Amino acid sequence: MKPNDIQSRWLDVNFLDEKIKDFSHLFNEGGVFSPSENYDLKGFILGTDFASEYMHQKGFIKCEIHNCDFSKSIIGGKISGTRFYNCNFTKANFLESDFPDTKFIDCQFSSTAFKNPFFDDAEFIACSFNDVNFSGRKTKEDGGKRVRFLNVRFSNVNFNYLSLRSIYFEKCEFINTNSRNCIIIGAKLESCIGSPL
Repeated sequence: MKPNDIQSRWLDVNFLDEKIKDFSHLFNEGGVFSPSENYDLKGFILGTDFASEYMHQKGFIKCEIHNCDFSKSIIGGKISGTRFYNCNFTKANFLESDFPDTKFIDCQFSSTAFKNPFFDDAEFIACSFNDVNFSGRKTKEDGGKRVRFLNVRFSNVNFNYLSLRSIYFEKCEFINTNSRNCIIIGAKLESCIGSPL
């Protein structure tokens, strides 16, 4: 995977320096970033080999992020105890991201890829997933346990080669969703339309 033009701007030192002024505190535990309108973080690159030297080892730990557009971003590494509110992850790639105790609230995921995710105690609340792939490494990768989806709409979503335990779906809608080649243990569906199984 080679960064595209919108991602490449995050490798430009001048662009990065200017943007970092707005949100560098997020890399400190407990940071809050809450712009009044949709903030442009398109093409953001974090915690992967594609990231700049400054962003390569960064992650979001116990912080709060509101109203951000992460379209076409590449996000890897640790995203622990973080809360995302009203964020857009269209065409984003999550590469081997760990999401322990992370919540996504009112977020949009469209043509998004989660590659080798680990979701221990993660929650997705009032989110929408459209044309999204959750995939492991073809060895039924451990995708985590106690993942909760509350009031979530899934359309054309694939769960591939993951092992998910004690997964909980409440008031979710499933349209053309499939979980082939997955191990789903202890799934609970409550007041859902359709099924991922």
